[in-house]
This record gives sequence, structure tokens and C-alpha cells, in this order.
Amino acid sequence: MSVLLVFFCYLLFIAMARASGSMRGFIGPLPEFHRDGYRLNQAIRMEIVHLSKNGVSQRAIARQLGIHRESVKLWVNRYGVELNVNSHVSSGAPHKTTEEDDFLLACSGD
Repeated sequence: MSVLLVFFCYLLFIAMARASGSMRGFIGPLPEFHRDGYRLNQAIRMEIVHLSKNGVSQRAIARQLGIHRESVKLWVNRYGVELNVNSHVSSGAPHKTTEEDDFLLACSGD
């Protein structure tokens, strides 16, 4: 339980720091965590493409927006292939257990 509280406080700190703009130079750009639920919103993805089309380097875009260079690279390349900045939503692998099995597994935990 305390690990979740620490993690929540960390996320709250990051959100407040980003909102105030005080993160620049403090902890550096944060990577985009595709698997952990953090995604760039569509406005930021559009800004990445806009800056790239205007000749701004990917490194400069990453610094300016405070995001990881690989995130910039991903969206510039995806726009080049698909001509849109929509995120791919994956449903993941199919379930190997039934709903009843999932319920029993959940109830058997501490």
C-alpha cells in the first residue's frame, strides 16, 4: 500500500512540475511510457509534426517540448507513413482464462 502512495505522490509531483514549467533543467525530459499508460495527447503529436515539417531537428523538438527524442522520432515516422497522428490502441493478447477463472484467481489473492 505504501508503494502505491509513493508512486501516486511521484506522479502528482511530475504533473505539477510540468504544469508550472519548472521541470526544464531539473530532471530532464521524461520518456514516453507506451506500456505504462502515459501517452502524448494529440495536440503535442501535431506540434511535433508541425515543427518537424518546418525544419526543426528532432533533438530540438524533444528539448523544446520536454519529451524523449524517441517519442519525437516515433511520431515523425508514423506521420510520414500514415499521414495522421492517431495513436494505435492495442487490445492486447486474447484472454486464456474465463471470467470465472479470473474471478477465482482474484479472490484467492491476499
